[in-house]
Amino acid sequence: MVWGAMIALATVADKKPGEIYAKLDDVTAAFEKGSLITVVWGTKLSSNSPLQIKLQAKIFPLLVAQLKKCIPRGLPMHAESILPAIDAENTKEFLRILEKRKPEMFASQLARLTKVIKNM
Repeated sequence: MVWGAMIALATVADKKPGEIYAKLDDVTAAFEKGSLITVVWGTKLSSNSPLQIKLQAKIFPLLVAQLKKCIPRGLPMHAESILPAIDAENTKEFLRILEKRKPEMFASQLARLTKVIKNM
């Protein structure tokens, strides 16, 4: 149910950004405790432009934590989902984390991650 709710929130985020922001504590709690699917859709929620500015300060630390702890094969996918939330202020931290995690990755994962970095 939690990941289904996160998918629904990410889907309607552009139409209801105020309502989602009003419940941000509940959303972030679900993100922190949720399954892989919950986290993937939670990262997509953060990249929605009406929410992005409001969410940036609150959700970016969660996104960074996810990048640091996710399994290596999940890192490229999470980085792709988070990419729209990356701006001039957080680019260095994002890249630092990705660079630090590169030694953990297989060649195919590294190739996908390299594409993410190039798309910045």
